[in-house]
Amino acid sequence: MRKYESDLTRKEKRQMEIEKLKQMTFPEKLSHMWSYHKLILFLPIILLILVIGTIRWIENSRYEIVLTIGVVNSIIWDMDDSTLESLREQMGVQDRHSEVLIDIAYTFVDGQVNFESEQKLAVTVASQALDVFIINQQVYDDYHYHDMFMDLSNIFSEEELAGMQIINGNAIDISAAIEINETYFGVVYQPIYFTVIANVDLDGVNQEGMTKRELIRRLYQELYGFLQ
Repeated sequence: MRKYESDLTRKEKRQMEIEKLKQMTFPEKLSHMWSYHKLILFLPIILLILVIGTIRWIENSRYEIVLTIGVVNSIIWDMDDSTLESLREQMGVQDRHSEVLIDIAYTFVDGQVNFESEQKLAVTVASQALDVFIINQQVYDDYHYHDMFMDLSNIFSEEELAGMQIINGNAIDISAAIEINETYFGVVYQPIYFTVIANVDLDGVNQEGMTKRELIRRLYQELYGFLQ
């Protein structure tokens, strides 16, 4: 008595499928596999994509932005990776998974910030995703009265501060470093101020064991120490 296909065991179904394929030409086999077994055909590709995606996710999850530097009205359109690498090395950041980010996406025109930059600044400051802010006079005046900038005595010693051009205790005039400012940050306006956002966690330790305070000090000393 002939069994219905639905009554066959899995082993019998596989055997029947093999017998069908044996009787087909190669083009017929391709057509049959495409029609009824797409998942089997794509399974190796799907698995490969999943493996590669998992590896990349694990690798990317190890990266940490250890310091973010925001820049107002930079003339640079796209930050060069070699500039970031040079700055990272100068600061003594050795772990390849530790990144220093220079964010040039803050634009003020005639003293007015555009809507996108204003919203981004609000979000990055609130989320503690901005550390150092390189700014012009107008931005300093606007945000100084909102207590957005940190008292620099939290970072530098009295002796160090005495050798800097300090503005109201929360900004350093770095205008004299013309070449440095243009090379690293693409800023050519005057005056140029180095500020630190008030809510930065100075004692936060990165994966190399360095605090944010130490990184900010290294950044300033490496780029602007010659001004003192």
